[in-house]
Amino acid sequence: MELKKFLSSGYFARELPPVFTTSTFANKLPFVEEKWNLINKKTQDKHSETKCVFYNIPKVGLSRRRISIPNPLSQWLLTKCIVDNYTEIKKSFSSKTSASLPIFTPKGNRSIKTRLTYGDFRRSGTLDSYSKIYEIKTDISKYYNTIYTHIIPWVLHTKPVAKARRNDSTLLGNNIDKLLRKCQSGQTIGIPVGPDTSLIVSELIGCWIDTEFSKKTSDFVGYRYVDDFNFFFSSIEKAEKSIRTLQEIFTSLNLDMNDDKTSITRSPHFFDNGWSYVLANYKFSKDQKKQLYDIIRFFDISFKYSIEFPSDSVLKYSMKILDSLEIEAGNWSFFESLLMKTVITEPATLQEFSFLMYHNRTIVDKSKIKDIVYTLLDEHIYKGHSFEITWALWLAKVFNIKIPAKTASNLFELVDPCCLIMALDLRKQGLIASNTKIGNLQDLFEEDSLDNEYWLLVYEAIFHKWITPKDPKIIEKHPFFSLLKQNNISFYHSRRVLSKSKSKQHMLPSSQIVEDNNSNIEDLFDLFKFQSSSYF
Repeated sequence: MELKKFLSSGYFARELPPVFTTSTFANKLPFVEEKWNLINKKTQDKHSETKCVFYNIPKVGLSRRRISIPNPLSQWLLTKCIVDNYTEIKKSFSSKTSASLPIFTPKGNRSIKTRLTYGDFRRSGTLDSYSKIYEIKTDISKYYNTIYTHIIPWVLHTKPVAKARRNDSTLLGNNIDKLLRKCQSGQTIGIPVGPDTSLIVSELIGCWIDTEFSKKTSDFVGYRYVDDFNFFFSSIEKAEKSIRTLQEIFTSLNLDMNDDKTSITRSPHFFDNGWSYVLANYKFSKDQKKQLYDIIRFFDISFKYSIEFPSDSVLKYSMKILDSLEIEAGNWSFFESLLMKTVITEPATLQEFSFLMYHNRTIVDKSKIKDIVYTLLDEHIYKGHSFEITWALWLAKVFNIKIPAKTASNLFELVDPCCLIMALDLRKQGLIASNTKIGNLQDLFEEDSLDNEYWLLVYEAIFHKWITPKDPKIIEKHPFFSLLKQNNISFYHSRRVLSKSKSKQHMLPSSQIVEDNNSNIEDLFDLFKFQSSSYF
């Protein structure tokens, strides 16, 4: 397992626009580390508690999820601890029930992948349950957000040992617990959502649950994927008992069962909701007139299924299928309008929509894109929706769309680091008027700002010279961030764009820099990944 790969591809969440990157941080960290160790030989004991930057993203429908961007010093030390001790950590990954055991992927888009995809997890349960008639499904309510960090030494070393040696810095569990808390201003409830380190931490807990469940339950088959449990039994009594057993185990770890997603069903079960097969196997003609009909029909089917299965990511899945479709020239305008209607209908598709528009940017109708950008910003700025705003601004950036004065002023009223970074970049680029007032933004630039929830905004705004703070030496006074600046490390690369594939690099004008982002799109034909309520 490589620290560099972990920090370059497993630090920032995949939902951020491609201009946000940790590649230079990962590449130049050895130079930073050498000087940091000279400055502070006891880094883990002395570094300050920090706060995460938060970025909210849409789920399907109206619900939202908050992801975290930890401070680079805290995330580096946490990642280093996990990487350095991964041999010991792997000993806890002995569960035969887990489908989500982490596997390091040196050449993948992310630093780790799970042992099985979510689709394989669902299929494997069906494959092995041929002699079982009852199925239970459940999950943990708000799993990452409710993990009690002190249970990490419990599951690694047993609860008696952890309690007897709670101040023992030689215990790996205590160190992971401490470093997680330093990522979150000392909080003991919850772990960051987004970094790949959290998948490893959650899997430590999940494997412990698997072991305890197997000790108390017999004659069952099935698997767990992160916090989704899917088991099969031969009798209703055993199925009901297993629910009680899981509930007891969750309670012992201060976790709650999600009652809304807990069920016992009797065979026969539907293998899935069906829409993924229909959409994945849909055929498009290459004849222009026939293809137009096929496009209309495909969107009709997608909208129909999105209404029928509102908790499934039908439209996101459809958008990914369409990204690989070769559209006949005469059909593009109509196709483009349907895509735009889709993204306005379901903003959760905005990332896939943005990829698709960029990949076809030579034929996109810029006036339509401008209307979409304006509509998205007007709709979501007042709601403070990070995801929709940043991706709309990214579209404005790559399509060179100027932001109206009133909209720009409203942007700078937000207190959202990622949105403000992009707004400042567009202001520097001339897509937001240079005389646009930035409100009270400078008030965020304080002595402790590089350790609080505005660290990314403050560092990037000073690094790129977008803002001159009242104290121009904020970075120089910080022992860690000063090293980052000395090594020309930035977490926002204004010219960075994505490519559709490694072999086909999209080029900007020669005065600009292009960096491959691999687009972070999962395997298109993992048919079940986008289904949150499927049944066997």
